[in-house]
Formats: sequence, C-alpha cells, structure tokens
Amino acid sequence: MRRAERKTALAGLVMGGILLMASTSYSADFIVNSTADLQDNDTADDLCDTGVIIQGQPECTLRAALEQANATAGSDLIQFDIAGGGIQTISPASTLPTITESVTIDGASQPGYASAPLIVLDGGLQNVGGNGLEVTGGQTTINGLVIQGFGGHGIALVGAGNNIIQANYIGTDEQGGQAVGNGNSGILIDDSSANLIGGAISGWGNLISGNGTFGIEIVNLGSTGNQVQGNSIGTNLDGTAALENAESGILLDTAPGNTIGGASAGAGNLISGNGKFGIEIVQADGNQLLGNTIGLDRSGSAALENADSGVRIDDSANTTVGGVAIEARNVISGNGKHGIELRNTGTTGTQILGNYVGTDVSGTFAIGNARNGIRIDKAPVNAVGSVDGGNLISGNAEVGLEIRKIESSDNQVIGNLIGTDASGMASLGNGLDGILIDSAPNNVIGRGGTGEKNTIAGNGENGIQILGVDARGNQVMGNLIGLASDGTTGLGNTLNGILLTGDASGNLIGFPSIRRRNPPLEQGALAGAAPNANSIAFNGGDGIYVETGTQNTLFGNSIHSNGELGIDLDANGVSANDPNDPDTGANNLQNFPIITSATSCSTTGITTVSGSLDSIGNSSYLLEFFSDLACDPSGNGEARDFLAAQLLTLAQGPASFQYNLPATVTPGSVIMATATSGGVDTSELSACISVALDPGCAPGLPQLTIADVTVMETASGTVNAILTVGLSASAGVVTVDYTTVPETATPGSDYASTSGSLTISAGSSTATITIPVNGDTLQEADETFFVSLSNPAGATISDGIGQVTIQNLVILPSLSIGSVSLFEGNAGTTTATFAVSLSDISNQNVTVDYATANGTASSGTDYNPAATTLTFPAGTTSQAISVLVLGDTLPEANETFYVDLSNPSGADIAVSRGIGTILDDDGPVAPIIPALPLGVGFVLLLGLLLGGFHRMAILRKKA
Repeated sequence: MRRAERKTALAGLVMGGILLMASTSYSADFIVNSTADLQDNDTADDLCDTGVIIQGQPECTLRAALEQANATAGSDLIQFDIAGGGIQTISPASTLPTITESVTIDGASQPGYASAPLIVLDGGLQNVGGNGLEVTGGQTTINGLVIQGFGGHGIALVGAGNNIIQANYIGTDEQGGQAVGNGNSGILIDDSSANLIGGAISGWGNLISGNGTFGIEIVNLGSTGNQVQGNSIGTNLDGTAALENAESGILLDTAPGNTIGGASAGAGNLISGNGKFGIEIVQADGNQLLGNTIGLDRSGSAALENADSGVRIDDSANTTVGGVAIEARNVISGNGKHGIELRNTGTTGTQILGNYVGTDVSGTFAIGNARNGIRIDKAPVNAVGSVDGGNLISGNAEVGLEIRKIESSDNQVIGNLIGTDASGMASLGNGLDGILIDSAPNNVIGRGGTGEKNTIAGNGENGIQILGVDARGNQVMGNLIGLASDGTTGLGNTLNGILLTGDASGNLIGFPSIRRRNPPLEQGALAGAAPNANSIAFNGGDGIYVETGTQNTLFGNSIHSNGELGIDLDANGVSANDPNDPDTGANNLQNFPIITSATSCSTTGITTVSGSLDSIGNSSYLLEFFSDLACDPSGNGEARDFLAAQLLTLAQGPASFQYNLPATVTPGSVIMATATSGGVDTSELSACISVALDPGCAPGLPQLTIADVTVMETASGTVNAILTVGLSASAGVVTVDYTTVPETATPGSDYASTSGSLTISAGSSTATITIPVNGDTLQEADETFFVSLSNPAGATISDGIGQVTIQNLVILPSLSIGSVSLFEGNAGTTTATFAVSLSDISNQNVTVDYATANGTASSGTDYNPAATTLTFPAGTTSQAISVLVLGDTLPEANETFYVDLSNPSGADIAVSRGIGTILDDDGPVAPIIPALPLGVGFVLLLGLLLGGFHRMAILRKKA
C-alpha cells in the first residue's frame, strides 16, 4: 500500500477515560493479510510488501507492517484481513521489531471478530527470550490480540508513554481458558507514563494470566499517571478459575502516582488466583487502588485466592486503598494470607477506606482471608477508616486488624465494622480478636465524634487485645464493643471486650477529658455525657480485663451485660481490697471505693453517695460513679451509665466521702464506683448498692414502684409480660414515662422494644405496662430485660426498675465430663480422652470452654496443657477432649490432673470437672519406713522378710 492520508473510526479507544468516537487521522494504513513472518521488501517505498504475491495481492506480514510503521512519520494504523476466517496464528521466528513510532495495532479489524481476539501472536518458535511486542515510541494502541508463549514480556512499554492496551489475552490460549504464559510479565511498564491498560467499558479490559512472573509490572520513577482498569489478572476469561501469574498480579516498584481500578462502574479489576500477592507496592508513593476485586471470583461470592496477601504495601507512602464512594470500594477476601498488609516505616500516610475485607461482595457472608483482614507491621501514621469511609473487616480466619511492632505508632482506626456484616447488626466474626495491638504504641482506636466509633462485635476471641510492654499510649475511645451498630442489640465477642496483657501499660480506655484537663481538675464533680467513652457489653468474659500491666486508665465507659466482671484486674474474679493498698499487680491492684449508702431525688436532680476509700496516703484519687439497673452476680457490679467524677485526696489511712452528684438515678437501680490513682491506675468496680429514695425528696407525694414479673415463652406468637406500677397512696392523676432496656434478652427477637407514658387515674393506686414477649423453640437459658421508670409527675419514684424474666419453653440440655485413667508410657506421649456429653439433642450449636489444671501432676512435665472451646454442632450429643500425657521411666506414685468446663453457651453444666489419673508403670515406689526403736524395727523387718518367703513358697506350690 502507498503511503496515504487515511481516516478510520475505531470504537474502543480510550485516553484518560474518554472514548474517542470521532474519526482518527493516520498517516498510513497497513493491512496484514498473511500469517507468515517475512520482512518488508523495501521500507523506503511506503508499502507493506514482502515481495510475495498471495491471492493476487502483495503479501503484508505483521513484521513487514511494523517495519513500515517505524519508517513512516506520524501515527499509523495496522489492521488485519487474513483469509480463511477464524483464529489466525502468527509465530515470529525471532523478536518482532521494537515499535518506535506511534501506531495502532487493531486486532479487532480481522473479519469475524466479535469480542474475542482472532489474531494470535505465538512466541513458541523464538529461540531467544524476546518480548511479544515492545513499544518505545509512545502513543501506541494495541487492541484485540492474543499474545502468548514469548520468552520475555508479553508487551513492554518502555520510555515514551500515552499508550493504550485493550481487549487482549496476554498469557493464555485463544479461548482464555488455559495458560500459555509469557516467560516474564504479561505487561511491563518501565519509565513510561500516562498509559491506559484496559478501560472502564465492558470489553475493553485485558485478560492477563498465566505469565511467568507478574501480570502487570510497573517500575521506576518515570512510570506515573498510569491507569489499569477493567482487567482480569490471574484468572480465566470467565473469572471462575485461577490461571496464575507466577508472582503477583500487579507490581508497582518505585513507580509513583498510578491508579489501579477507578471510582466508576466497570473500572475495577479482577485480581485473583496469582502466585503471590494480588497487588504488590514497593517503594512507590501516592498510588491509588480503587474498586477492585482481589481474591474472589468474578461473582464476588467464592474465593479464588492470591497465594499470599491480597494487597501488600512495602515502604510506600500516601497510598489510597478504596474510597468513600461505593464504586471505589475494594473487596479483598479469600486470600492466602492477609487481606491488606502495610509493612515497614516508609509505609505511612496510607488511607484504607470503604473496603470489604474478608466478606463476599454483598458484605453478608464470610469469605475470610486465611490470616488477618488488615496487618500493619512496623508502619506508622496510617488511617484505617474515616467518618464516612469505614471498612467492613469481618470473617477473617485470625485477627480483623493487627497493629504490630513498636514502629507501628500513631495509626488511626475510626468508623469501621469489625466482626459484623455490612448492616452492623449480625455477627460475621473474625476467628480471633477484632483488633490486636501487639507491641505498638500511641495508636487511636475510635473517637467520640459522629461516625468515628468502631463497631467491634461478634469476634471469636476478644474485641480488642492490647499486648506487650511496648503497647503504651494507645487510646480506645467511643467504640461499640460487643454491641451491634445500633448501640443496643447484643453481639458479644466470645471472650473479653478488651484485654490488656503482656505488661501493656499506660493505655487509655475511655474519654480523655478528665486525665488531660488543662488546668487540672479541681476538687469537685465532673458530670454529663462522655462522648469518647466506649460501650462494652454482652461479651462472654470481662468487659475490660487487665491481666498484666499498670497505669492503664479506664474512664467513663458504659460496661454492662458481660459474662463476667465489668472490670477485672489480675486473675479472674474480684480482687479484694487490702489495708493501705500496698500490693502490686495489674494496675497495681488499686483498691476500689466502698459505697455505704446512695439516695436520689428526681425533683432536685441530685444523687447523694456516701462511702470510703482505703489506699496509699498523701495521694489524690479520681472517683467515678456509675449506675446500672441491677447488680452483677459477682456483687461488684458492672457500670451501664456514667454519672460523675470526684477528686478525693487521702492524707493517711482510709478517707470517708459524701458527694451530691449532679445526676438523677432511679430508685431501685444500683450505684458502683472506681478509683483511679494519680490519674492512671484504675481499680475494679466496687460492690454495688441499691439506690433509695431520698427521704427529703418532695415530702407528701406518693411513691411509685414497679414489680418484677416472670413469663413463660410460647412456641410461637407472643405472650404478654404485664408489669404492675403501684402508688403508695392514691392521689390525683399521676404520670410516669417508661422504657424497656435490654439485658440478656434481645429486643426485636425476644421481646418488643417499648416505651411510652403511663397514667394512673385520680383515686387509683395501680396501672399496668404490657410488653409483648416473642415465642420460640430454641434451647437457651432464661433471659431478662428491664422496664425503667422516669420523669414522674404527681409522685416520686421509690423503686423504678422492673425486671422481666423470660422462662425458656425448651429446657436447656446439660453438659457432663467424664474421668479417665491411663498408663503414662516410658517415652513420647499417650492420649487421655475425656468424654463430654450433652444430656439431650440441641437444635442449635452448643459451646463450652475447657482448660486443664494441675492436681498432683504438673503441667508441662506430666502432661501438656490444653485450653480452647469445644463445640457440639446442632444434633450431636457427644464430643471428646484430648490431653497428651508425657511418658517417663521414673518410679513414682499415680498422679492426677483436671479438665474443667466453663462458660457454656446453649447448655448448662451438670458435671464441670473431669479427673485424669496417670497410672505409673515404672515399678514400685520405695516404701517409706518410719524411724522406729531398734528392737521394733528389727522385728518388723524380719516379719516382712518371712512374709515374703512364705508368699514365694505358695506361688511355687500353685505353679
């Protein structure tokens, strides 16, 4: 063909996301009509002509067309019209010419093209490791080709940029179902900028799979402003199976300011099934990852793992992963290690926003990453979530979010759902902790502003664990821990709400307004809302458990309805006060106050508390006062509502106090308190005391009381819980507000959440409140909720808390553990198997914790310790606990150890302790003969010897 001015309209070309629908001018148009590999006959004649005539026309091969395009100034067009139809394979015998001039290679021009490439570039005949196509001239478009089997990269863009790579299969067969990989990366972008790989319109993306290293490799500082959109990287064409690139799906190495995906429909990439990471970023700043699916199949409903983490960011600053808009959300699930991994001190300024990490695309089902959802490892000053861009981090096999090592400081975690589904109302727990801060200082988990709290609920172990001596200065504020996102519905973490252990010290749990007041708090009260306080409820263990560590400050939190203590220091259970408080341990085992009386008056708005504190003298203590509707079974209550704080200074020995707190507490509820020494070490909660009506409150007015009630649930439908509100004397019209408050019963499913105003008519002394209770046939423990009275008119409240107990229709089965005896053996281990049985079949899963304990046997010497949770799937009645017994050859007495059951869910415990007896099989233990007078000892010894001889004689006779 002679050189000519030619205009061709090409659908499917994009630059910067803009479709070029108008005609494009080309200096020359070369039409490839042969699959041969001959060179051009004369590159100076502006004709693509190998010197061979086929079907009456000069033969134009791809090699000849590229040679002519390089020799022709301006932008050229290479099209295809190879006779015979169907798929046509071009097998270069050597490396094709490097593209040094602007050219469009339009494989979609081959007759019969219908969305799938028909032109195959197959490098199988090459004897060298060359690239399929290499572009150095820039402004080149490569469209609609299969590029397979080359020893180097499928396509290499080197130097000049503004290239477009669209609708190609790179590294697969022509059906996109099998790997025919290129030896290196599918696409290399090397010091080349503003290239577009794929596009946001359906059909524009490339299939880049099966290659020997990376799917796409973007390297060096000049590689900036590139966009990678709409591609399938590491999968087959359908996105249902892996065709792995042997390394990562995408590598950005020292390449800044690129965008992988986009915040518009269709811009995200499918990056799954690769041999290492989905996306790997190394020393490359300012990149954006938006709208991608990483580790799932195309439907977003099944795992298609990248073998390592979904995203790894290593020594790279200011990366954005996701965004506020739904279209910018990445779904990063099902990967072989972590969902997102931030590594090393250069990784700072990262923003992780709006992503689903560990779930399906709907955020409804768990498709967990095999380890953590997000891991921050030696990486400071990053943000996970924002006020309007929180992440869903749920369903992962280990921890939802792990922040580890001393370098990982000053990270901020706000606005996330961790352990729930996307609604925040159902459990989709991570297998271990919701958040683990491991030896990392000065991180912020939540804040008090609108949208800043994290919901951390439903996780397999603790809501938050703070671990290690370097875990100092962390702040946990304003979060819902064990509660659904409505702040009311229980969605407990299996163990504790918050655990501080490994000598974690100097951390703040709650609101900082007291500890950090400037000027310091003066003698007096601080009351009112605590916007930075956490709500910690419905967890299986303690609300806050400080196992080890000191100077951990626990301020203003709402802690209630947990399985064990609200605040627990040191070993489980209430730590008794000691005179003058000299003991040490977790939070220095700070003594708690003793409250001796509490009265309240709604008309004055004052609650008066009296008591004392015995602690180290010549020190100041902040006393915090809380109320709850009922006392914890331990007697040292939990703390639903913060009331006020008072500063108390001790001279020597115990000091008494009496405070008028500027808060109204309904009579019939309870009050408890904590003491914090020097503004740092907070005590456990005190014993609770019931609040009485202040005798001087509104004299002459009748007093209101509300009765407790017990109802038996039905199998279906509802039954009414009817609570009677009574007056001490009839009077005029009396009104009082009421509302239900959850405890172990769940509003909506167990009973109808209800509030309103009750009127007792003039001359009457009673009225009733009716609460519908929902029936079911679940085997569960009895459940409770409260009805609280407030705002009386014409009367005062003397007992304003009514408890409703829902008796379960179906009796809970009971758990029992058996005992076992076994010989220890001389070496290695033998297994002691303890049978655990359920008295009846349950229609739901039953769980129970177990742990070994020493008897006369020693853990680690005679047997291996064991402690975890045992699960009875619905419909089963037997399980087993295995404990390894350690063999030896020491003659010794028989020894015992125990396996103890605790914390059942869905059952009661009938027999809680199994006894393991280790039978010695190493010969008799030498008898201990007491010191006796010489004559007596001789007679006894002679008797033993004669008896032995006599027994031997009998045995011989029997034989």
